[in-house]
Amino acid sequence: MMPDLRPVDIGGLDRCNNDHGFLPDGRIVFSCHTIRARGSMSRTRAMGTAEARDLGLARPSWWHGAHGRLITYACARGATESVRIAVLDMETGDEMC
Repeated sequence: MMPDLRPVDIGGLDRCNNDHGFLPDGRIVFSCHTIRARGSMSRTRAMGTAEARDLGLARPSWWHGAHGRLITYACARGATESVRIAVLDMETGDEMC
């Protein structure tokens, strides 16, 4: 049996890459949006709202998963811009690499 696929409005983002998904309860969709010369940025949009919002993460960052109020993502940070896995607490805005 094929799944029932439905389009999801992601608030006008037009340069989405393949990094996207939902909170387990389906309330919020995450997407990564590539901005030329600035890298990939992670955005979120609450279902039923019109616009996506920037999570405020340093760039580049690529959304990976979510659990409760924590999201995980790959990011390039530091002087060498080494790629690592980070966690963001969506309530406090704290990034832990």
